[in-house]
Amino acid sequence: MRAITEEVGEPRMRWLVGILETFDATMAARLDDAERIASEMFELGSQIGESDAFSVFAGQFFVIGTFAGRHGDLFPLVERAATDNPEMLPFRLAYAVICSAVGRLETAQEILAEVMTHAFANVASDMWWMTSVIGYTVLAIELEDRNAAELLLAIIEPLSAEVAFNGATSHGPVSAYVGKLASLLGRHECAESHLRAALATDISFGWEYHRATTLFDLARTRFRRDRHLDAESVCWLNEAAAICGDRGIRSWAARIDTLRRDAGVTPG
Repeated sequence: MRAITEEVGEPRMRWLVGILETFDATMAARLDDAERIASEMFELGSQIGESDAFSVFAGQFFVIGTFAGRHGDLFPLVERAATDNPEMLPFRLAYAVICSAVGRLETAQEILAEVMTHAFANVASDMWWMTSVIGYTVLAIELEDRNAAELLLAIIEPLSAEVAFNGATSHGPVSAYVGKLASLLGRHECAESHLRAALATDISFGWEYHRATTLFDLARTRFRRDRHLDAESVCWLNEAAAICGDRGIRSWAARIDTLRRDAGVTPG
């Protein structure tokens, strides 16, 4: 696609390839590159009258911002989108995720409770279904809501060999979220097995953001099980910290520091 686009130069082809270039940069945690390409493609898409230009840009910008830990900057934009479009579950979900990150836990819990009343059956069965379900999974993990975790684990575990992708953004391997839910529920052996599978996928594709977060959750699972970090889990944390430092993944760097402090481990 890249070669044909370079040869032909047709604007819509350039826009489509740019979406994938943004995806590649985001997953590799080249976040500055990803934001630059996304902005360029939004401008191009707007110029050629592409109807999905804004929605694609908004989705990618949200993911890039959350990866970089800029939840506070995103909060007023996402809050307004959710307020102006109260019937749209994706906006409500994005708002809930942001709320959980900035400490508005009561609001985040209320939004999660809304979909739990339907056991997540009201999530639309469309191309955004996996993105939405994994988004609620992230929310359940952040809020440590074990009731939601039980429901969501039953939904996503059969899909653990898949990757969550909607054509523009990705949550990475589903197995990572199966592992994180299992860890929250105290099923540590199951959790580590799924997290190791996710890590293998991350390494295979060079998905550095997800490699860092999966390494962190492998270490956290060991700590939950043993109440201390062994040598292997300390290595996982050090590797995750190095990625976060190199790539500017601020929010996860803070989590690593917290886990080290809880475990009495010195950085390095």
